[in-house]
Amino acid sequence: MKQLLQYLIALLLLPISCSEEKLGVYHGDTYLHFTGMDDRSPQTVNFNFATDAPLAFEGTAKARMTLLGYLPETDIRYVVSVVPEKTTAKAGSDYLPLPEGVFHRGRPDDIYEVRVLRNKELLKTRYTLTLCLDKAEGCRIGPSEFRYVTINVRDQVSRPRWWEQSAAVNLGEYSDLKYRVFIIFMDGKILDSLDGYTGIEFTRLIADFKAWWKQEWARGNYQYYDADGTTPLYDTILD
Repeated sequence: MKQLLQYLIALLLLPISCSEEKLGVYHGDTYLHFTGMDDRSPQTVNFNFATDAPLAFEGTAKARMTLLGYLPETDIRYVVSVVPEKTTAKAGSDYLPLPEGVFHRGRPDDIYEVRVLRNKELLKTRYTLTLCLDKAEGCRIGPSEFRYVTINVRDQVSRPRWWEQSAAVNLGEYSDLKYRVFIIFMDGKILDSLDGYTGIEFTRLIADFKAWWKQEWARGNYQYYDADGTTPLYDTILD
């Protein structure tokens, strides 16, 4: 019985002492940091306007936060700043001013939100924003490698598999811009397949898409050209 007790004590102490020594939790401290990835690397957030906010010129990138220690009885306010040497985004044109962070009481994890902006020229958005957790009320910052989060923002699409199906032939040759405008025409709906349409229904939808785009073009919207630089892109859609 004595040997069993000694074994259980040793089993409990080994991993706990290692973890607590690293974070200093044995001092009763509470630590706030950006949540690490599954492989223990610093967090990376990927935000794609084309799929995450297809109809918007503003979006919200969300970074996960973690608290180690005792659950807070009151909200914890914290300050985040931009790391200029690791950032290509421009304040005002690519992202809005960073808000004060609030880690809500009684929670072991929370979210920090950053408002990011899209270039009005479709598919031109691509930048990186690296943030640093500077200070927090009533708790420490750490571990040091998790003080940072990198937010990658883009506006990118890729050719869907259904584009090559016979029902979609009237769309003509694929281009990223043509597909982006099609998503806008669909009110932001991204089709995984054409299972919801008959061939005739989808052909009619393509005709409606071309007519809509032609009208939008006349209003000064989505005026994109084919590779020759003179043919309106909507004219590459077959009748």
